[in-house]
Amino acid sequence: MRYAARTPLTIHPARQADRAHLSAVKASALQKKVALKALLEEQMCASAHRRIVAPMSEIERKLNKSLLVRVHACKAIVKAGQR
Repeated sequence: MRYAARTPLTIHPARQADRAHLSAVKASALQKKVALKALLEEQMCASAHRRIVAPMSEIERKLNKSLLVRVHACKAIVKAGQR
C-alpha cells in the first residue's frame, strides 16, 4: 500500500503572530531572569567581601540581638492574640 505524499502544513497568519509574540515574551522574561541573577550574584559577592573586610562589631551584634528579641516578642504577642 502506498501513502500519498504529505502536503506541508500551513499555519494561519494570526496563529503565527501569536507564536512570535509568545516567543518574544519568553525571550524577554529569560533576559530579565538572567539580569536579575547577575545582579544577585554581584550583591552576594559584595556582601561576602564586606563580611571579610569589615566584620560586624560588638555593638552591631548587640543591636541585632536586641532587635531580634523585640521582633520575636512582638510575634509572640500577635500569635497569642490570634488564638
